[in-house]
Amino acid sequence: GTSVFLTYHIFTVQKPIILPWTYGWAIALEILKNIKTLFLGVGPANFITAFVVGKPLALNTTVYWNVVFTSSSSFFLNLITEIGMVAGLLYVAIIIKSLKLLKLPTTNYQLPTIIALLFSLVLQIFLPSSVTIFTLTIILLAICAKKESSSVNIRIPIIPYVPLILSLIITCLVIYFGGKIYLAEIYFKQSLDNILNNKPTQTYNLQKQALELIPTMDRYHLVFSQTNLALAQSLASKKDLTDEDKQYLPRLVYQAIDHARTATTLYRTNIFNWDNLAKTYTSLINYAAGADEWAIVSYRQKIALDPLSPSNHLALGNLYKLLNKFDLASGEFKNAIKLKGDLANAHY
Repeated sequence: GTSVFLTYHIFTVQKPIILPWTYGWAIALEILKNIKTLFLGVGPANFITAFVVGKPLALNTTVYWNVVFTSSSSFFLNLITEIGMVAGLLYVAIIIKSLKLLKLPTTNYQLPTIIALLFSLVLQIFLPSSVTIFTLTIILLAICAKKESSSVNIRIPIIPYVPLILSLIITCLVIYFGGKIYLAEIYFKQSLDNILNNKPTQTYNLQKQALELIPTMDRYHLVFSQTNLALAQSLASKKDLTDEDKQYLPRLVYQAIDHARTATTLYRTNIFNWDNLAKTYTSLINYAAGADEWAIVSYRQKIALDPLSPSNHLALGNLYKLLNKFDLASGEFKNAIKLKGDLANAHY
């Protein structure tokens, strides 16, 4: 019932933007062609990398030409793209194993559960998953699992209490690091809420707290750089700056650049990080020496990661135009037109 309800909403009132299945399949095939990513994929939560590497040029002729998808067309395609062929084969094996359950003697209670499990598994081959569907699938797998009881006596000479001590250590580590991640996410979510409520000081402090807990999260650095840049621009727009403001302004500018660069260091293949760095430098061209050159370098790195995106060439062309480098700007606009012939802004 839950799966049917969610499927209905996906196609009707709450229809999300989903990568067309043919393009998701094409991206998965590109990843599977490479022996380095055939078995283990590009890595969990790294679909953006696979997307910019494997997306077909034909995508520029669709309404999704300027969309960067963070997940594939379906859970199954996302699975084999991020985790590789091994995970895909295991998923298929689970479906086959579930089909075999229909041949076993079942009660009136078990049959609907097995059918619900199969529907959930097959649904995720063609559509993206969600926390609700994924959790439901795990629960159904647990319910449908064949229950076997067996006992094995293994005698291993061990020091008394060692297993208990190891278990306690592992449990404490999981609670400690899991708690830090959870608390950091709470701070980060609260900071985003404060942005909507126009509370810049609280936003800044909460994001700083989140970074102190998890300094290796590139997403935190990206947003914190944007917050620093927004505060710097707001402060610079004041007519009469106090001595404290004059000391605080360079610090905000430095932090905006530093955290934007840190985000690219932590996740070098994420085009959002390079886009943020390029825009940060572009905003500071009149304030920071060499910002124009660093902005160009950042946009070129983004183009190297996502060469089929016309919007990347358009952005770099606009930057060249801003710097009065009209020949270079013209070249980038032509590149954008080659990738998408009906891009009005590039023609203009």
